[in-house]
Amino acid sequence: MSTLEKVQLLEERIKRAITLIDKLKSENETLKDEVELLKMHNEELKSYSSDYNKNNRLIEEGITNALTQLDHLEQSAEAEDKEEHFSFKSPASEQDDDMESYTAPDEEEDVDKPLY
Repeated sequence: MSTLEKVQLLEERIKRAITLIDKLKSENETLKDEVELLKMHNEELKSYSSDYNKNNRLIEEGITNALTQLDHLEQSAEAEDKEEHFSFKSPASEQDDDMESYTAPDEEEDVDKPLY
């Protein structure tokens, strides 16, 4: 192989190398743009995730508070039921009970008995 042929072969290889380098630079720029886009998308997803977690905690707190209030309501209702069940009768209600069980004497018996 002559020196001229070696130089032409070297020149051809250099051209292919330059073409390959340009192609790799272009791909590198494309990949950098894609990485940047993915970083922005990742930040956006982190934001959504954070908002979701905050909302989820607020919902859980609301449910917990509602359950606590229902428990208090249920306990107070049970206490009122027990209070009504075991409450003492007032003197007026005892008097009413006595009046209901009262029976009038027979009229014939009343005639024979003195009033004083």
